[in-house]
Amino acid sequence: MRFAAGGSRFEAGGSETGGSLNQLARTSLVVGGMFAAVSILRRALKARTRYPPWEKSPYGEFPHKVLIVGGGFAGYMAAKTLCDLTEDRDDVGVLVISRENYFAFWPMVPGIIGSEVNIGNVAQPLRRPLIEAGASFRRTELKGVDFERKIVIADGGKEFPYDHLILALGSQLNFFGVPGVEEHSLALGGLADALRIHNRVIERFEQATLGSGELPDPRLTFVVIGGGATGVETAAEIHALVNEALTPDFPNIDVNKVRIFVIEAGQDILGELDPALRRAASMELAARGIKVITGVRATEVMADRVKLDDGREIRIENVVWTAGIRPNAKLEDLDLPLTERDGMVVDRHLRVPDRPGVWAIGDSAAIPQGDERSAPPTA
Repeated sequence: MRFAAGGSRFEAGGSETGGSLNQLARTSLVVGGMFAAVSILRRALKARTRYPPWEKSPYGEFPHKVLIVGGGFAGYMAAKTLCDLTEDRDDVGVLVISRENYFAFWPMVPGIIGSEVNIGNVAQPLRRPLIEAGASFRRTELKGVDFERKIVIADGGKEFPYDHLILALGSQLNFFGVPGVEEHSLALGGLADALRIHNRVIERFEQATLGSGELPDPRLTFVVIGGGATGVETAAEIHALVNEALTPDFPNIDVNKVRIFVIEAGQDILGELDPALRRAASMELAARGIKVITGVRATEVMADRVKLDDGREIRIENVVWTAGIRPNAKLEDLDLPLTERDGMVVDRHLRVPDRPGVWAIGDSAAIPQGDERSAPPTA
């Protein structure tokens, strides 16, 4: 989250020159940090070429075939690690299949909303780094698994054999059965969603310039449901887009009339962080004019309002959903042992019970952590 060092970005009292220098310094720190993160990501994805293209055997010709389904953090790192471990062997083939040919650095995705980062710095291609590491790659979507024949079935009925199968299908948004969320909200689940939210904010400003001047204007009210790291960052990025990018282009819109809410069912935002950091984040959001409502749940999202479980309603035409994730729904079609909420059952070695040669990793696995609970999904 782009919090200004040492306090709110709305501090008063300095000279205009000093304020400009402070803003320049903050911007330099933000940009520098982002370039550092992108540099680390690119180094992680860069591998020295293991095979010249003309020498590498097709995946199906290797005596031992490892098939990885999913190209996120877990899938990519599993493939690269296996290639590193088998560097001196020529009998192991590794294949990754993924719906997308890019690796998204999720912590930077909300930055797309506020134009803080370019989408090209958040998404990096998968195919070349995997090939250079010694793996193969196919962009296709999983349709099913024949565990008896040890075959993965993809789009168009294409079959991929395996001796060892690693499922790294990741997670998807969880709407918790709240009516109207899927129809009337912008769910932040990927790069395209971040762009969609960015464009919605701009479009609402365009509409407001032609409007009747109704206050509060539901077109200029933005509600982010979910007060975790993604939700808080999203609210901050919407604020940045409004105050730093759009204000000069829409002088007839009073930016102080733009309302941004964060709604969190728990008693605090950023529940996964230390209490001192939660308080600091809450104070920073308040300084920016972002209203945080905790201890309430959204019970329904409609085209023109959000209903809360304490009886309140917020007139709104812009809802962003960041309230949680769940394991990929594709798992339910694969005849695998699943927990009620955490994904595939695995042992401490990440093996799936009663499925020889099958492992599950990442957000789609209920990884035991020793206290009868599953480890929380993390990047």
